[in-house]
Amino acid sequence: MENNSSEDNQGVPVIESQDINSDEQSIIRGDNIGDSTYSARWTLNTLLSLSKIDEQEWSEEFETDLCYLWDMATEKDVMFFLMQNNFFSIAENIFRTSEERRLLEIIAGIISNMCSQNNILEKIGESNDFVDSILDLLSCDDSGVLIQVVRILQAAAWGIQKNESSKWREHMTRCEILGDSLTFILKSSTNSILLTGALKLVQSISIVELSDNTIFLQQLFDVNPLLLALVEALNQLIPTEEENDTSEQQDIIEIWLDVLSNILHDESSSTPEIYDSINKIFVKILSSKEHNLTSLEESTALCIQECVEIIQWFQDKKFKTDVKLVSVIAAIMYKLNIIISSNQNSSTVRELLGYLQMFWLDIYEEYEETKTKINELWEFCSREVRDYLINYTLNGTSL
Repeated sequence: MENNSSEDNQGVPVIESQDINSDEQSIIRGDNIGDSTYSARWTLNTLLSLSKIDEQEWSEEFETDLCYLWDMATEKDVMFFLMQNNFFSIAENIFRTSEERRLLEIIAGIISNMCSQNNILEKIGESNDFVDSILDLLSCDDSGVLIQVVRILQAAAWGIQKNESSKWREHMTRCEILGDSLTFILKSSTNSILLTGALKLVQSISIVELSDNTIFLQQLFDVNPLLLALVEALNQLIPTEEENDTSEQQDIIEIWLDVLSNILHDESSSTPEIYDSINKIFVKILSSKEHNLTSLEESTALCIQECVEIIQWFQDKKFKTDVKLVSVIAAIMYKLNIIISSNQNSSTVRELLGYLQMFWLDIYEEYEETKTKINELWEFCSREVRDYLINYTLNGTSL
């Protein structure tokens, strides 16, 4: 990921080969970093200035130079050049001593770029002190800094997925503030980039499979506060019910559902507060899907099905299914049935409707225990939806 604050890399120490002749190229090539066209001399001078940052005032000019270095750190040769020239020691000192948040953000951003190389990531993991200085940044309240720290941890989580013996597993497990800090970010942040990054990080943590059958996520988080924080995060990212989700919102919903499903898969119980909060989210998600059924995409069908699967998880834990939520699912069933009746159907539509019909029969059996629930449901449903449900329940067919 490149630094987005610079404009067209003006001033970056790049040597364009087409502007010089072959003799000049031979001379200058000795100053290149690897196969790149970046100047090693300029980079070393910048690192020297960075190592003496406590002896000089923070300036806009130096910030610009560091932003160039941040952009350069997307190049593999530059990454290894920085590692070979003591950048990690310089960065650790800055993390431990500097209070300049923009400086902390840029240095953490350079490191997060470098962590895209797995061997650099693992090299960082070999230094307990350096990793501790990175993890301590989780206590910072600056969104820019936190976004970069989350990116580093995302790379670490991917590394653990590939190799569970990665040193990063130990670092993350023994970090006392990691779980609480991420939970707080999800619960309290209003920065969409930070929230999305934190959500993706929790998703990556939730799918780590360990050979000793321990659950990595449970080693890092107190699960119940995390679940409530996930609800707050989605409400912040998608504050209102929209008839048409953007592709970005759809991606967020899919990640959120995946995280929730992974967490609940390893949980044996829940609380009424969590159940009520998740129900409200499902009403929001499914209501938006109800408006987009005419040309049903497979991703929409999978989203609806995953919501229902999680609802069934709560059913199995003896939670009573929310009537308003059932009415939204019933409206979806009714519209899918209309699509099939008008011969505009597909296998996706039929499979989804069949799945929801089985869910409805389970709900009807649950609600039959008390006529009050059925009457409440009819109040939420339109006449057409109510007639459809009654006919299907009694006859196994639509109207």
